[in-house]
Amino acid sequence: MLVAGWLGQRVGAGWRKSELRAGGLLFAFAFFLPFAGVPGLAACITLYRPPRRAAPPTYELHGLPPLPHRARPHRADLLARDFNLEAIVLHAGGLGRRLEALLMAGQLPGALGVSIVQGALKDPADEVRLLAHSLLESRERELYAAIAADTAALEQAGEEERPRLQSRLAFRHWELVHTGLASGEVATHLLSEALTFAEAACVREEDAGLRLLTGRIHLRRGDAAAARVALTRALELELAPHLVLPYLAEAAFLLGHGDELSRCARNLKTDRFASRPIAEVWS
Repeated sequence: MLVAGWLGQRVGAGWRKSELRAGGLLFAFAFFLPFAGVPGLAACITLYRPPRRAAPPTYELHGLPPLPHRARPHRADLLARDFNLEAIVLHAGGLGRRLEALLMAGQLPGALGVSIVQGALKDPADEVRLLAHSLLESRERELYAAIAADTAALEQAGEEERPRLQSRLAFRHWELVHTGLASGEVATHLLSEALTFAEAACVREEDAGLRLLTGRIHLRRGDAAAARVALTRALELELAPHLVLPYLAEAAFLLGHGDELSRCARNLKTDRFASRPIAEVWS
């Protein structure tokens, strides 16, 4: 019994915790003792090593989450928290899942939805590529049809109605470029048209939103000095600083005005601004 107790201490905790294993050890010791002797049994049990347990996986694979039954209202943190729609469009294994996600992306507003749909143009499946082309063409046709309708209405409008139509035309031309539906020489022409309509709408009465738009158009065209003037005017017209300061900081950076850039960053730290860590670096 003393020898069995000593062997039990040598075989490890797994044997000691199990009554069945402990009983089996005592039986084996009593049964094989006449044949192998105490030294032989001690050597066998001491040299025995139980098989190692497989190490737990360092990561687990999970499928992409299911989509909601309809597109949710857009928020700044939508793709980061609710579901990653772009990842589903680009990487989901099932064709139906990608098509469903693509239809939802087509319902998202502005440049966000267009950029996701454009990514689907490289999908290996013909159905996904054709649907992406259809969604982009539909969005483009809608904007051009709205521009044509507003242009026709502008020709017949009176002096009171013209600024409103000119403002709407400026934003529609800008949207075609900003969303990525137009590029190259077409985008250059649309930016010129948007700037013309925005300036014409401000002749009768200046509008802070239009001044912000003209500043962004100038930035897109590479004219940082003109953008700085327009954006500063938007602030003077009491537009919310968090809408203007990021673009004003960009203009200051392009012009090499470090002091103005730091001032914009300091103001952004105290305002509602999603990229506050960036503002802290530049302030």
